[in-house]
Amino acid sequence: MQNPIDIGTNRQLFLDDLAIDSMSGAKRVMHSPTRRETVLAGDKPWDEASVAYMSIIRDGDLYRGYYRCDREGSDARGTSPRHTAYAESTDGIHWEKPILGLLEFNGSKDNNLIWMKPGANLCVFKDDNPAEPPERRYKGVVRTGRMEGEQLGAPGPCVLALSSPDGINWGLMQDAPILTDAPFDSFNIVFWDEWANQYVIYTRGVGGSDGPFKGGVRWIRRATSDDFLNWSDLELIDTGEVPDEHLYTNACVPYERSPGTYLMFPSRLVLEHTPEP
Repeated sequence: MQNPIDIGTNRQLFLDDLAIDSMSGAKRVMHSPTRRETVLAGDKPWDEASVAYMSIIRDGDLYRGYYRCDREGSDARGTSPRHTAYAESTDGIHWEKPILGLLEFNGSKDNNLIWMKPGANLCVFKDDNPAEPPERRYKGVVRTGRMEGEQLGAPGPCVLALSSPDGINWGLMQDAPILTDAPFDSFNIVFWDEWANQYVIYTRGVGGSDGPFKGGVRWIRRATSDDFLNWSDLELIDTGEVPDEHLYTNACVPYERSPGTYLMFPSRLVLEHTPEP
C-alpha cells in the first residue's frame, strides 16, 4: 500500500496511478477527441496555403494566437517563405486577424504578419519570471532550416530566441542560436516553469535503438535554462518500458491547477498503415 499523498487543493486528473492505490470495479478509459468546426482559416494571400503550428496564450481577457502561414507555392522544404502571423480572440473560438502594419507583403503592410525571418514555427509564452524586465515580457523560439542555420554559423537546423515587450513587436534576443544539437521538432515547446524556477524546452530527439529515423524513432528531448540563452544539454524523456514509436510535436503544457503536473499531447506518426476493410 502506498503512503498517503497530501494533495491540498490541487486538482487530480487520475491520468496515471500516482494518486491511486488500487481500483476495484472501475477502469481508466481515455476518450477520443471530437472534431469540431474550423475556427481559423487561411483566407489571406499570405496564409492561403496553410495555417499551422498555432501557439496560443491567455493574456488577461484576451487569447493571443501565433501561427505559421504559407502562401501558394510553398513546400515542405520551405523553398518559399514561411511567415508568422497573429490573431486574437476573447473566447478562443471566434478569432480576428488585426491589421498591424508591421511587415510588408507584396508591397503592402495591411496584414497581420509579425515575423518573417530568420526561422519559423514560433512558439510563444508570456514570461512570468519576476527577474525579467518588461521589454522581454513575451518570449518565444523559432526553428530554422538547414541552409538558414548554416548561414547563422550552426552545423544545420538551429533554434533562435525571440522576445517582445507587447507580444506584437518581436526581435532576436541574440544573433547566435541557443540550440544547435539537431534534430529539432517542427514545433518546439518552451515556457517558464514557475515551480522549478527555470525555463524549459521540449524538442525532438532520436529514441530507440533501431528505426528509420537517424537509426531510431522520432522522440522527445528536454533542456533547461536560467536565463533563456544558455541551455543544459538536451536529454531524452523517459516513459518507461513502452514500444518504440514516432512522436511528433509534443505539445507539453504545465497544468496550472496542480503544481508539478505537466501534460503532453504528442502526435503519433505512422509511416505505413494498411486500413482495415
